[in-house]
This record gives sequence, C-alpha cells and structure tokens, in this order.
Amino acid sequence: MRKRVIGLILATDMAKHASDLAALKNLLSNNNIQNGKNVEYFTNTEDENTLFTNQQQVMEIVMHTCDVSVPARDFHVVKKWTYLLFEEFFE
Repeated sequence: MRKRVIGLILATDMAKHASDLAALKNLLSNNNIQNGKNVEYFTNTEDENTLFTNQQQVMEIVMHTCDVSVPARDFHVVKKWTYLLFEEFFE
C-alpha cells in the first residue's frame, strides 16, 4: 500500500510530465491499445509483479490526468480550488 501511495503522489509531479506522456504513448503503441481495444494487456498475466506494475501504471496515469485537468474546469470551480490551496499553503 505504501508503494502505491508514494507512486500516486509522485505521479502529480509535473517535472515528469514529458516522460510520463512518452511512456503512455509507448505502452499504447507497443500493445496496440486504442479505442478501448486490447486493454486486457493490463490484467492478462500470471506474474504478480507484472500485474502490480500494470495496475500502478494505470492508477498513476489516472491520477496525473486528474491533476492536470483542473484548468479545464469551469472558472468558478478553479477559482474556488485555487483559493483553498492558497489558504492551505499559508496555514
């Protein structure tokens, strides 16, 4: 659990954005994953380490996507969250 949480926290680091995006593109390309097809790649394995790694990679991609999608929300929502973050930071 600790390893999962640490990976998810680090997934929000924008310094890794370019490498994470490249890794995702390679993953999709190498396994011919597109339009919801061939996603069984992530679960069709007998090796528990590979399964853990695949699950972790998907969770980190989802976490990073959620993190960078904030500016795409309506302005009043972004403004509210921004002020909450400022308040938390300065406390």
